[in-house]
Amino acid sequence: MGRRARERDLRWQRLAAVYAATFLLGSAGLAVALSVGSGIDAAPQLAPVSAVEGDAVDCLGTEVVTIQSGVHLELHRPSDSGANGLVGDRVLRGRVQRSSGSATMTGHCLDGSTLAGLPVTANMTVRRGAASGTIEIDGERLELTLRPVTSVLEQNTGTKAPLQGGTLVARTFLAVAVILVAARLVGVMFRRVRLTRVMGEIVAGIVLGPSLLGAVWPAANQYLFPATVTALLDIVGQFGLVFFMFLVGLELNRRLVRGIGHRVVLMSHVSIIVPFTIGAALAVALYPQLGSGGFVGFALFMGAAMAITAFPVLARILKDTGLDRTRLGALALTCAAVDDLTAWCILAAVVAVVNASGATDVVRTLVLTAGFVGLMGFVVRPLLLRGATALRRRGELDQALVPSVLVCLLLSAWATEMIGIHSIFGAFLLGVVMPRPPWVRRAIQTRLEDVTVVFLLPVFFAVVGLSIRVSLLDEAELWLFTGAIIAAACVGKLGGSMFAARILGYPWRQSTAIGLLMNTRGLTEIVILTVGQRLGVVSPALFVMLVLMALVTTLMATPLLSVVYPEPLIRAEAAAHAAERALVNGSPNGEAPAPTPDGGHLPPQSSPGDLADQLTGNGRT
Repeated sequence: MGRRARERDLRWQRLAAVYAATFLLGSAGLAVALSVGSGIDAAPQLAPVSAVEGDAVDCLGTEVVTIQSGVHLELHRPSDSGANGLVGDRVLRGRVQRSSGSATMTGHCLDGSTLAGLPVTANMTVRRGAASGTIEIDGERLELTLRPVTSVLEQNTGTKAPLQGGTLVARTFLAVAVILVAARLVGVMFRRVRLTRVMGEIVAGIVLGPSLLGAVWPAANQYLFPATVTALLDIVGQFGLVFFMFLVGLELNRRLVRGIGHRVVLMSHVSIIVPFTIGAALAVALYPQLGSGGFVGFALFMGAAMAITAFPVLARILKDTGLDRTRLGALALTCAAVDDLTAWCILAAVVAVVNASGATDVVRTLVLTAGFVGLMGFVVRPLLLRGATALRRRGELDQALVPSVLVCLLLSAWATEMIGIHSIFGAFLLGVVMPRPPWVRRAIQTRLEDVTVVFLLPVFFAVVGLSIRVSLLDEAELWLFTGAIIAAACVGKLGGSMFAARILGYPWRQSTAIGLLMNTRGLTEIVILTVGQRLGVVSPALFVMLVLMALVTTLMATPLLSVVYPEPLIRAEAAAHAAERALVNGSPNGEAPAPTPDGGHLPPQSSPGDLADQLTGNGRT
């Protein structure tokens, strides 16, 4: 008995040493990256929409729309749809010098102008959103000034009046119908090749945007998605985002993160620390070319984007492959649950840092966030449980519970937005603290899941797709950056998870499978990238690169898992695990808790959850 105690103590000492070493190395790497990057300045940024003044109006028109990704600068004509700021054809492209702000750009004069089609070279200096210089056409130099458009009233974009009234409503209905059909068709195609349907819906959003439909049939793209319609779709998509994060929090089984043992926590945290550090280090190379805003916020956001795991997509992959019936599946699901909670807390802190104007503001935001978490856990949760119980006794549960929860959801989203972190955190936290009696969860899910997954999320994907322009990656250097991001993501998340599993004594096969599962990012990554884009941390070209990274790391999981863990092996392990559970005395219906690597137990978990079914096409949708 004494020997066993000594062995157990030695094991915990080793785990503590590995955890401490990983944390210290990660902290040192992050400190070095922030120290090196803090001396790098981002390229000066031109305003999103600028009025053209001087003789250059004859070539460029009266207004240009800017797409700038770090030093890469493009000037586009406004869209023919008459939508403020909507991007049309590219007129000029070039680079901005980070130190001086000087920019050299080439292109052709705007179609329809007095100098249409003539090649043009522009030399200008960018400062504080504005630019001045000259353009040269056939040896003749014309003065150029770009002044930021600060008011909608100052804009003179396009020739068509914005949609209004019944026409706007009708066109919005048409746009939503097209989105839902496209999401369904592409989602079904993905399911037929054994890929998750939610990834197909994300791809459908990209297909409807400028990357495909806008390039092949620009008139249809402009008719379906003028800016007035897109603005409404964006609001609808934000509702979908908030509802989805609430359902993710509600679906998260809190029992998975209780009593799971230090090994699982170690594995999950290593799978966050390693990619976070690698992402921050990669930011040092990306920031001079693609960065905007302060380096600290940029580096922290890159780390968070690399560290995330898509819990719902991972759960779907477990069910599709049959791994949910094995001990490995229970371990991966538990790690993902711990990973999810930790990563969202990290991201909330990163958003607080990005939004803050100084150290005092950061501390204030973090203190308010901690107070909000305490309020939700110790005040709101008991009140919700008491109210739900009272409604059930009076027979009014179905009529009153969901409206009450929706009010709490919107207020939580509003509160976190006002605190200085994103509204999704309030929605996610409300889902986590919701009372868990089956009748409460069932009443909420049956009413919210379908409308969220079938209607609201495809709209959100479409809005994201409208902001993705794969044509921005039209240089070999940008594709090299894309490859570096994908490689860093795989080395950090897949390699970090696999390394942690090996340290804990798992065989190479299981360690590799855990790494592949934890490397899935999918929808959760798109959510994070959208937050970064709205904060101004992620530039347009970098947004496209990170979306491609999310797609690649998610789509590669299932095919590679079929090689690492073939179906006969999964069936054999599932049968052995089921027999093992059936032999445990005192287990209802033979359902025993699955043992963790350190001798603890996971709660019974027959499936990864209903939300994964809804998201990926195996549920009511």
